Amino acid sequence: MTQIISNNKSSLSSVKALLLDMDGTLFDSERIHKDAWQMTAAEFGIQLDDKAYSRFIGQRFEECVEILTALAGDGFDPAPYLARMAVIEADLKCEGVPFRDGALALLEYALREKFRLALVTSSRPETIEANFAGSDWLQHFEVIVSGNDVTCAKPNPEGYLLACQQLDLLPENTVAVEDTNTGAAAAIAAGCHTIVVPDKLLPVTPEVAVNSLAVCDSLHEIIPLLDH
Repeated sequence: MTQIISNNKSSLSSVKALLLDMDGTLFDSERIHKDAWQMTAAEFGIQLDDKAYSRFIGQRFEECVEILTALAGDGFDPAPYLARMAVIEADLKCEGVPFRDGALALLEYALREKFRLALVTSSRPETIEANFAGSDWLQHFEVIVSGNDVTCAKPNPEGYLLACQQLDLLPENTVAVEDTNTGAAAAIAAGCHTIVVPDKLLPVTPEVAVNSLAVCDSLHEIIPLLDH
């Protein structure tokens, strides 16, 4: 059920663009990432349960490696681990990365209603290409901001501010959609109207919730909020 946090829905009449996170928001890729990290950890004798993995959600790959290295302890060389994980993740992705429920409905609505689209993700360009490989939706994004395009990762607002700059829009003329506290904090700090559709492993923090436009259970619930 949608939890409306802000009563300022009337301000959405000036919204011209949707700024969308990718992993965990548009795609159900967090499940694949989680399985790959945890399956590899099990092979290497590293304890990486769901609670420990929650620290990885919304973080850059490099930061996840730092967390893993700290968990593994002194003398850990991440290179063999990462090589093995790449093989496991490729096997998991062989059938494609599924869109999250409601993602296609939201994208179709955005095109129909003439919302401009931007992708704001911490992922690398090759991951973006791999996720969208099974569809033609990537071509509909006017702006793509990847982890390679920014100096500071989420929760820093740099990625969202860069997307707004490239769209030539003020942040208040955009709606950002995120699934993690880290990503939502970045969008909020940038000044975007922010809607959170959280990952089940990582509930929305009170600080993020109170500064968001809404917290939704599903991407389907975003459409009525934008309809004006």
